Amino acid sequence: MVNDISKTDSVQACNKLDELKSVGVEFWLAGDYHKAEEYFQDYLTLAQTHKDEYAEVQACNLLGNAYWSLSDYKRSLFYFLELLRLASARSGDSESNYRYQDEVIRAKNNLGNLYISLGNYEKALDYFLKALKLLPESANKEAEAKILNNIGIVYNYLESYQDAWDYHHKSLKIRTEINDRIGIAHSLNNIGLVCQEMKDYDKALEYLEKSGKLKEETGDKNGMANTLNNIGTIYMNLNKWDIALEYTEKSLQLYQEEDCRFGVASSLTQIARILINQHKYEEARDYLQKSEVIASEITAKTIQRDNLNEYYQLEKELHNYPAALEYCEKYNALKEEIFNEENARKTSEMKISFELDQKEKETEIYRKRSIELTKANTELERLKDNLELRVQTGIEENRKKDSMMIAQSRLATMGQMISFIAHQWKQPLNAISVITQNTEDAWQFEELNDEKLHYNSTQILDQIKFMADTIEDFRNFFRPDIEKSDFYPGEIIRKTIRFIEKNIQENEIDIELDLNEKCLVKGMPNELSQVVLNILNNARDAFIEKKSNPKQRKVKITLSCSEDQSIITFRDNAGGIPENVLPRIFESYFSTKGNEQGTGLGLSMCKTIIEGRMHGKLTAENIDNGVEFRIIF
Repeated sequence: MVNDISKTDSVQACNKLDELKSVGVEFWLAGDYHKAEEYFQDYLTLAQTHKDEYAEVQACNLLGNAYWSLSDYKRSLFYFLELLRLASARSGDSESNYRYQDEVIRAKNNLGNLYISLGNYEKALDYFLKALKLLPESANKEAEAKILNNIGIVYNYLESYQDAWDYHHKSLKIRTEINDRIGIAHSLNNIGLVCQEMKDYDKALEYLEKSGKLKEETGDKNGMANTLNNIGTIYMNLNKWDIALEYTEKSLQLYQEEDCRFGVASSLTQIARILINQHKYEEARDYLQKSEVIASEITAKTIQRDNLNEYYQLEKELHNYPAALEYCEKYNALKEEIFNEENARKTSEMKISFELDQKEKETEIYRKRSIELTKANTELERLKDNLELRVQTGIEENRKKDSMMIAQSRLATMGQMISFIAHQWKQPLNAISVITQNTEDAWQFEELNDEKLHYNSTQILDQIKFMADTIEDFRNFFRPDIEKSDFYPGEIIRKTIRFIEKNIQENEIDIELDLNEKCLVKGMPNELSQVVLNILNNARDAFIEKKSNPKQRKVKITLSCSEDQSIITFRDNAGGIPENVLPRIFESYFSTKGNEQGTGLGLSMCKTIIEGRMHGKLTAENIDNGVEFRIIF
């Protein structure tokens, strides 16, 4: 009789657990995360009371996601780490190994996503790779595809587009094999966005069109609306305004059907932008007014900012300069407000990230001790059986380090390039100052008429456009290539020199070019730009450090080619490199400039790009009173 009662209580507890979980998930899907958290807490308490270990593991996962949705990252981390600890401790049980192993993978994947939210991409990537390492034991193809997709997203944030491309394609391949149509649509969309970032619009359209078709077939209207909006944006970049309008209007219709107010407001703004470029100004104004009403109601400041910019463009096209100036001032004020809020948010997230790291270290110590006690023998067998996997993981780790090193070097170089931009901006800023003063003087002496105001306004806008173009050139200069292509290295060398021309002139360095413009190579042009820039910067620093006679500073760049190879050489007369230093110049983090002036990444990055990515060869040797760098393709 006692056993019968015990069985009855167990059945009732299971039913109650299922009810709490189901209701909580319904609230979570409906966006009521506070209510969902209450049910998940009750679910956890009941699971612990009845010692239902697997339900306890599931409760930790549900609570981690609920707090993540509430942006409560501290509590989210606590429950994800608890999920990892409980699942890791029980994954050694042979009868339930695979079930708990899947939960370990889920925990690492969740932690990766959490660190993406905090902007700690290196930590996120580390967790995703650890989760990927465990996948052969669980054979969970859906989870593998999801993790590969997440790794692609991280690389996209890091602007390492080739790696993003590779991982999204790996995810797409698996999702195709298991016929995960929703996942396929997401992978196609992500690949399209990578192509869009690289301005390969034909490929971007190809992938986005496929994604949109699948989303339509699976009934994902919100996802389809987003894809249509992305396609419209691409056609705007191509100046195909009629096609852009067609896709954006379809996107607007779907967002309206789904009552997605943010999407509706965003699409209205984009339609207004298209209409302005089609010179349909009054229609554009109507769409902007509709967008502004919705954006104000939902406090969508980014859309309000974009609307102010479009109002400015509209009034400028209508030659209504006082109104254009008013909108420009409002736009700049709101842009600064958003920027300050973003900085405050990032500062808060950095503080949270630091606190989470401390808590994670404590939890990790406890987790490792628990695992060591229960899985010592199993771990030895696993390491032996998975030697090939360990080698592959090592390759992935090295690839990640290379990508991180290139990203670090690119950031260090950007600091120098900002000073070059300052030189480029000096003249237009002076011109704007003079025009503004002349306009004010003309107003005071009653000499300002419509023609002169229009002329001065046009001159100021032209100077601003020049400054904006300089920034755009700067952004494109540091944008990595997604794949190899045929290009003329002579053009790349000239473009790079033009970009830093003022800095070269200021340091009185004479650059002599002997370039065979017919040389054609296959590789990554923007990556080669980085190499050229680093080698020239090193030569400049050597001239300055050794205080050489400015009238004798010279760098000669030659480009020659034959049927089977092309050779680029850089020869300077800056005194050469000490023989005891020369063998180490391509080592990572090796620098003779000191911590404040050098990162030790520049030449190491050059070696990685030329030999690792473009399969060429980069060497350096001392010559008469200088050094020669040689690139062979």
